Amino acid sequence: MYLLIDSSNPEQYLIAVDSTERGEWQEFPYPRPDYASPLAALANFFLANNLALSALSGIAVRVGVGSFTALRTAVTVANTLGFAWGIPVIAWESAAEKPLLAPRLQQARPGIYVSPAYSAPPRIGGS
Repeated sequence: MYLLIDSSNPEQYLIAVDSTERGEWQEFPYPRPDYASPLAALANFFLANNLALSALSGIAVRVGVGSFTALRTAVTVANTLGFAWGIPVIAWESAAEKPLLAPRLQQARPGIYVSPAYSAPPRIGGS
């Protein structure tokens, strides 16, 4: 099963799964602030759907769009799960890439991790 994590929308986290591993994504939105982080949304998703993390065979995480904190959190969660379960993690930036994620995950190898890409320089502190 492939997992997709998208934190680009400031109103919600989007969790999607492809249980067929052929690009047939089922999407599950998790509104913020009900779920303060993608980890909370993932925990709820796996519990609510009676799924095991051990069923994962790859993770795609969206980068380049969204808030600095949401991107870093999503990338950290994806990389941590990839490391812990020995599964590949890939980055994606635009909705146009979504149909290509399953083939990319099939070719990806574990042990290569994603770095966050930002749409603007981080604003820390004042303005």
